[in-house]
Amino acid sequence: MTQPKARFRWPHFAASSSQAVVEGGPPDLTTATVARRAIAPLSMRDRIVAIVAPAGYGKTTLMGGWFRACKDADPVWVGLDASWRDQVFFVRSLLNAVGGPSEPVAMGAIDATAAVESGLLALLQALGQRRRPMVLFFDDVHVLRGSESAHTLSRLLVAAPDYLRFVVCGREGMDFDLAVLTARGLVRWVTQHELKLDAQDVRELVRRRRLSAGDEEVEHIVGITEGWPALVQLALASGEGVQEAAGGSSNLLMDSFVYESFFKGLAPARRQALFVMAAIGDFTLPLLVALDAPEGAEAIAEGEQLGIVQRRGRVAGEPFYALHALVAERALTRLADMGLRPVFVRILRTRCAQWWHARGEVYRAIRVALEGDDARLASAYLTGYARQLVQGEGRHETFLDLLAQLESRGVEPDCALMLQAVWALVFLRRYAEAAAWLTRIERACGKGQSAGVRLILHTTVLQRGVIAGLRDNEADAEVFVRRWLAGPPDPDPFHYGAAQTVLAYAHKCNGRFAEAAQSLREAQVKFEEAPSPYGHMWVRVISAASLLKAGRHRDALADSASALAEEPAFAPGAAGLAAMLRAIRALLLYERNQCTDAMVEVEAALPLLPHQGIVDAMVAGYVAASRLQAARGDISGALDAAAEGERVGLARGFVRLQLTMVAERALLLLRAGDVEAARQMANDNGLLPQGPQTNLHRDKAERLWARLDLAQGRPDLALQWVDSGIARARRSHQQHKLAELLMLRSLALVRTGDAEGGHDAVMESLRIAASNGYVRLYLDEGPELESLLRRVADKPQSPTPAFLYARTLLLAAGAASARQDAAPADQERPTERELQILRLLADGLSNGEVAGRLVLTEGTVKWHLHNIYAKLGVKNRTGALREARTRAWLV
Repeated sequence: MTQPKARFRWPHFAASSSQAVVEGGPPDLTTATVARRAIAPLSMRDRIVAIVAPAGYGKTTLMGGWFRACKDADPVWVGLDASWRDQVFFVRSLLNAVGGPSEPVAMGAIDATAAVESGLLALLQALGQRRRPMVLFFDDVHVLRGSESAHTLSRLLVAAPDYLRFVVCGREGMDFDLAVLTARGLVRWVTQHELKLDAQDVRELVRRRRLSAGDEEVEHIVGITEGWPALVQLALASGEGVQEAAGGSSNLLMDSFVYESFFKGLAPARRQALFVMAAIGDFTLPLLVALDAPEGAEAIAEGEQLGIVQRRGRVAGEPFYALHALVAERALTRLADMGLRPVFVRILRTRCAQWWHARGEVYRAIRVALEGDDARLASAYLTGYARQLVQGEGRHETFLDLLAQLESRGVEPDCALMLQAVWALVFLRRYAEAAAWLTRIERACGKGQSAGVRLILHTTVLQRGVIAGLRDNEADAEVFVRRWLAGPPDPDPFHYGAAQTVLAYAHKCNGRFAEAAQSLREAQVKFEEAPSPYGHMWVRVISAASLLKAGRHRDALADSASALAEEPAFAPGAAGLAAMLRAIRALLLYERNQCTDAMVEVEAALPLLPHQGIVDAMVAGYVAASRLQAARGDISGALDAAAEGERVGLARGFVRLQLTMVAERALLLLRAGDVEAARQMANDNGLLPQGPQTNLHRDKAERLWARLDLAQGRPDLALQWVDSGIARARRSHQQHKLAELLMLRSLALVRTGDAEGGHDAVMESLRIAASNGYVRLYLDEGPELESLLRRVADKPQSPTPAFLYARTLLLAAGAASARQDAAPADQERPTERELQILRLLADGLSNGEVAGRLVLTEGTVKWHLHNIYAKLGVKNRTGALREARTRAWLV
């Protein structure tokens, strides 16, 4: 875009929201500040201090004084602006501010919620590792109003360690809930009543400014300003000629006072500079020079001395400033009095946006162009920046906000922007909105035949496939991805990698494991070409899930261990993916009877598991959590863990997770001897081996009903369900499922009197188990299966792998029984997470409050409590606290 020919002295750049800077600090103290005698200093006894008042009451100044006075804690200043409304940006920027691991989401996290949750956990971990207390100062919290970041800040206030302190300030209507914390005595409030200046405060300001004012003049200033700190400062700065303001609202008082008593008293050049600053919002000295603002350096220096110009941080290598919001608001209302026509303002705002854009501050440039009503320029900038914003930085909410502002100004986004809107909504799990945008794109493109239009429509097909995959709809995912792969070539290697990853997921779901492996190899090549470490990590997750489903447990363990060993190289955005790998490993380790190691993996995975997008990993984690409790003999704990998985499945709309956990609960009830309750649960949830149910229902129902019918003396019916399942397991090459069904077939045949057939079935099951290391599959089935294994081991035969493995399983069963008899739980030490929970219980917190403090679900807290009770040999929290103190777990 060409520069306008005209040059204007007073550009207008409406207060834009800049990219946040957290390495800065509060505005410098000036002669315009005074100690607030009526307000108690910040104390480390204050958990949260909330400073709430209108603009101009010295909130930031008060916080700045406290910031500089911190001696027993490390202060961190967080100046909030519109950038922080994006949750991903909020959490990542805080991590950077406190010295934690920053997690940029490489190529856009597939699930922004998972990125936020993992970032919040990383933030709390970083804070927990600190050796000194810390105070976080949040300035202008009101800018978060109506955003998800306000909720995230609320969670942080609840979850933060006790040695972390907060000072939050903003105008009325800060959108986060402090009611509960206030009720618990954890919040000290400072309001405009305490912030008003009295006569003694004004006398101190007069002394600091080396002015002369008698008691009558001081009282006059207090009277006309109503103790409003900003007005008092301006009254003192204006010297002679302080005018009595017209009566009315505080807004009328402010407008009349600032203009009549302050603005008119300024020299013309300084007044012009003031209006330039007010119009620009955030500014640097080079920007003022570029826009011909008069006496820029002098205006900044004098404004800082008066306290009406505040340094905000650094941008583009220069300090940047902002005019005090109260003064800026009033100055902008008087622009017409200065003879500045709106058309000139728009042109100069455009110049300002171009200045920022030329320095690589694209986000600022877009905001400035929008505020300057140059929506076309903003659209051009956003089109060029969209991919980086959405897929590079993971700032999905930021992008959608900018796009909405464009539309509100009558700009129809082009299809390239619409495509990025779809990706952003997909990453935010707003699938219905994403589908609406896809329809809109297709309508906008119509039947266009240009190469660009065809490529855009082609990309929408891939996006529909990704949405279907993330919704666990493998059938639709495969249809869309195959259509995409059959279409014109896409130059973006990331798109091709994503398509092959989704296709591999569909292959895995349908038992086509060789095809899944081939698709994953192709995806890996494309992600290396992109390059996309994040995409590469997704390949590893799908690979582990595929090997797990195939029953190739040894390969799955090796593959997942290798991926986690590489995880530091994939650190950006990979915490959620690592959690899925750990969940898969937990079930694999449990099946190998390595319960201690499995418990470690479950504990690491559970905090992030509810927020993930691969159902196989979620199933593995919750099944492992449940079975580990059952292996300890804690059926109640096992049922709680399964119920938590079912709840997550319902909340996320993952039917496969929900039904799997229902089947797990029914199996637990059956093994506990409550056959009728197990049958009722199966009936109530449609888990019937015959009927109009889906293959998913039938798959779960056949194994469950085979056991139910065996328990109720109906082996013939059990054989019917087992044989149907065996046929499908052979076709789909699912080795673990086949071994399980063959084991059940052997039990059913023995019940019918066919001992030889039962022997053949269990031997085939054992051959499969020996090659893959299945152990708990047999140990969990109970005494009847153990008796069958003893008959295999006692039968004279050659030492085949199956025969030898039967002996291995019997040894494992004996060792497990010996461990249970020895009550090893008394010797187990608590994990760090369990100690955290015990300390919070000792403080009297409920399960829900503990969950809030540790950023866990309440179900996860219950899982930990069951572990604590087992280790301490108690049945409730009272006993746990008493026994923990006895063992010196709590001091």
